[in-house]
Amino acid sequence: MYKSTLQNIPDRSVPGNRVIFKSSVCTKATVILLFCFFTKVLFSCREPEPLDMLYSKMELELFDNSGHPFYRIPSDTLFSDAVAIQIELSDSSMNYYGSNTIKAAGLFSFEPVYGFSPNISYRPVQLIQDIRVFTLFDLDDTYRAGDDISESILYAYDYGFGLYQPKEEAIKYANGLQPEPSCSLKLFLKSSVHITSVRLRVEVILDDGTILNGTTDEYPVIPSNL
Repeated sequence: MYKSTLQNIPDRSVPGNRVIFKSSVCTKATVILLFCFFTKVLFSCREPEPLDMLYSKMELELFDNSGHPFYRIPSDTLFSDAVAIQIELSDSSMNYYGSNTIKAAGLFSFEPVYGFSPNISYRPVQLIQDIRVFTLFDLDDTYRAGDDISESILYAYDYGFGLYQPKEEAIKYANGLQPEPSCSLKLFLKSSVHITSVRLRVEVILDDGTILNGTTDEYPVIPSNL
């Protein structure tokens, strides 16, 4: 039995047997490599998890809301019946850790492989607790310079269909998943103003104690009946 077993083992010193042995090793190596390849492809095809983002920057922008609801038109003036601004909340560090995430993913898998365009979303880490708006000029007999006019503000947002929403709905939207590492909210003053210029201050209060604030430039106001 022992002799017979030895006779069944290919003699590597024989050229023909050496080719058979190498072919067998190459086949096994190919199978292993293919298994690793398709495993990495499988993991690379998963829907990406939402990326965390921090609301760390706020920008204010004027837009003309007269006759074009929910549509921003570049302008350097406001109409008395259509005082509106936009706040842009964004993550100033997104480029930093976003690029590190891509590099880390490249070490363990292929670049994401999809049969369709993936929906990459971003999840705010800190949540908005409140949004406050102050006027720096007298608006009328009710609201004087320095007054909190938050109760006179309605909201809208770029990726929603609801126009003129209360503050609670705007905060709910901003605290949800975003298609970009930023969030835009439009603010509309409910009442008409009877002054020649307006300037507003906005504060966004986050649940970690951070307060993002910004002040608009002084914008000329044109009577809407002209």
